[in-house]
Amino acid sequence: TEACQGYSEVESPPKRGVSLGNINRGQQYAEDILGDLLSNVSSWNDWNMILDTNGGPNHVGNICDAPIIIDIENKKYYK
Repeated sequence: TEACQGYSEVESPPKRGVSLGNINRGQQYAEDILGDLLSNVSSWNDWNMILDTNGGPNHVGNICDAPIIIDIENKKYYK
C-alpha cells in the first residue's frame, strides 16, 4: 500500500503539488501510513518520498507533495 498527498485540491488543500510547511498534509500522510499499519499490511512503500519543488518527477507524471522536497536550483532541501 502507499500514501500520497497533494494530488488533489479537494483531498489535500489548498492546491495540487508541493505546499511547504503544510502541517495538515503531514498529518494526513501520517494517518494514511498508520491506518495501513494498523490494518496489518504485509508491506508499505513510499513512491514519492523525495520530489522536486514542482512536485515531480514521479512514476505516473502527475504532481504531488512529499516528505522531502529538493530545490535543485538553490541546492536546498526541505523536510
